[in-house]
Amino acid sequence: MGRNLTDTREVLGILSDFNEKALIEFVRFNHEFSEGTFLDVREEKEIDQLNVTEYINRYLAEKGIGINDLRSVGNKSLREELIKLLMEKSNLSLRGIAETLELNREMVRKLQVSKDLSP
Repeated sequence: MGRNLTDTREVLGILSDFNEKALIEFVRFNHEFSEGTFLDVREEKEIDQLNVTEYINRYLAEKGIGINDLRSVGNKSLREELIKLLMEKSNLSLRGIAETLELNREMVRKLQVSKDLSP
């Protein structure tokens, strides 16, 4: 009725044509140590989901503006600086940055594109 995610005969067949030997080789292979990296592991960033609001509030307080002031043309450089800081120091997605800063996603995306194009 239920199907396994993998076909064990196929996997074990890669190791040996004989079931017992294949099982022994499979166990041995799984116990081998390797220095190699097999999964992409996100590095820990300075700003995480838990402290992002605190970081933003501290930044805005230092600059003497509120979150709604970020939309102002006069605060474009501060807005861009904060977005770039969040891109560098957090694992937030572009959408997450836009939502957290209550900005249009396109504003954040344009900064990402310009950052990618700069040498």
